[in-house]
Amino acid sequence: MKGRLWKIIATSLVAAVAIGAAVLFLPMDQDTGASPQSSSVLSLVTPAFVSAAGEGTNFLDEEAGISAYTNLGTTIDLSVAKTGFKTIEQETADYIVGSIALPDLPETEDAHCFVHSDGWIVTYYLAAEPASKIIGWGYSSPGNLVTKLKVGIDEMCNTLATVASDISYYHFNYPFANRLMVIRECAVSSDPDSFNLKIPSDFTTYERSWSHYAVLSYPSYTQDSYFKLNGDQIDCLTEPGGTHQGMLTFGQLGPDIFHTATVDTDYFTSGNQACIGIVLVYHEP
Repeated sequence: MKGRLWKIIATSLVAAVAIGAAVLFLPMDQDTGASPQSSSVLSLVTPAFVSAAGEGTNFLDEEAGISAYTNLGTTIDLSVAKTGFKTIEQETADYIVGSIALPDLPETEDAHCFVHSDGWIVTYYLAAEPASKIIGWGYSSPGNLVTKLKVGIDEMCNTLATVASDISYYHFNYPFANRLMVIRECAVSSDPDSFNLKIPSDFTTYERSWSHYAVLSYPSYTQDSYFKLNGDQIDCLTEPGGTHQGMLTFGQLGPDIFHTATVDTDYFTSGNQACIGIVLVYHEP
C-alpha cells in the first residue's frame, strides 16, 4: 500500500465508561481494536470538469458543497434524464440541474443533481450545508456506509437504465481537502453509547460536522434522543425522531485531545434506533 494511508480510530464506550484509549491515526494495516459501530474514509478527488471549467459547471463552484460524481463513459440522453428529476432549476441543450427525491426520505433530504450530456452525473448538497448530511442512516448498516449522494446517483442511473461503475467524492468548499471521514455509533439499549476521538494537529481539518438520527416510539412515555459532546448537549430529537445535522466549531472539537461523543435515549424498545455521526473534512499530507 503506497503513501501515508491512515484511518481514524475511535474507542467505543458503553454507558459512558471508557474501555480503552487509542491513538487516533494508525496505519491501515495495523490491528487497532477500534470499536465504534463503524468508521469510513472517503477520498476526495477533484473531478476533471472542474479543472476543465466547462460550460455548465462553473455554477457548482458557487452553489455546491459536498458532492458525489461519476462519468458513465457514454452520451446521456437528457430527454430521458429529465424524467428522473423531481424539480428542474436549469435546463439547456447540454445539461440539466435540479433535485432528486431519495427513497423513504423527506423532501428536506433531496439531493441536488447536475446531469451533462457528456456523461457526467453530479449529486450534491449546498455549500452552506454540513458534509454530515450525506450519511444515509436508513441505507447504511454497521461497517457499510451508504451516502445519500450515492443513492441519488443510483436513482438517476435507474432512470437511464444503467449503472455507475465508479463514484467519487469532492467538496467544492474545500478544494485542498483529500479525505472525508465518517464515524458512526448507534445505541443498542437504553444505556448511552459513546466513542472517543482525537484529531492530530498536523492534519488540516476544514470542517467538523455531526448528524443525529433516531426512530422513536415508546407506548407509555414520551421518548427523546440526545447527542452530547464532552458532556454538553448538542442536539435533542423528540418522538417520533428524524435526522438533524449541524456544524461543530474548532473550540468544540479541537486537535490533540480526546473528545467523547455520546448518543442516549430516555427509553428503548424493539424497533427503535438512536445514532450519531461525526464527519471530518481534512487534508492528509
